[in-house]
Amino acid sequence: MEKRVNDSDRTLASLLEACALGDRKAFETLYRKTAPRLYGVQLRILGVPALAEEALQETFIQVWRHATEYRSNRGAALAWLTGIARFRALDIRRGQRPSDPLETAEAQRALGESESAAAVFDSLTRGDTLQRCLERLSAPARQCVILAFCEGYTHDELSRRLATPIGTVKSWIRRSLQRLKLCIDELS
Repeated sequence: MEKRVNDSDRTLASLLEACALGDRKAFETLYRKTAPRLYGVQLRILGVPALAEEALQETFIQVWRHATEYRSNRGAALAWLTGIARFRALDIRRGQRPSDPLETAEAQRALGESESAAAVFDSLTRGDTLQRCLERLSAPARQCVILAFCEGYTHDELSRRLATPIGTVKSWIRRSLQRLKLCIDELS
């Protein structure tokens, strides 16, 4: 399974490199290989198929425009794509467009963190690794991670929902992702 995942990611990385050079056929192939999965992420966050379709379209517009920014040494291709998809869905969910340069810069900084987070979750989907690694987290930290990455809650929303300071929520998520990565490495 590990080899297949690595081969799949190498394929996606190659397609992204070709997209960066303007290869429309590679872009079409990238879309066919990843759109269903990215749509699923966006549908979980938005809950409305039409909005998820809009988010998916915006995701691939951004992928086409920014394929040159993908770096395989910084994370898996699917993780990079999932991070973009997640932020597009969250932008729509908040009723905002990332037209404010400050918001866009903030989203791009957060995307760097999301790449590793998405890579963790991508790795966790193998077998029962997800359940075993999540069980190692404290209940509040586990709840934060699940709500943030499966349900699309923002830090502010988590803070309000859990009646917990935002700094604590951010710390739980950051430390939990680090622990999950260690767990994956240990169990792989």
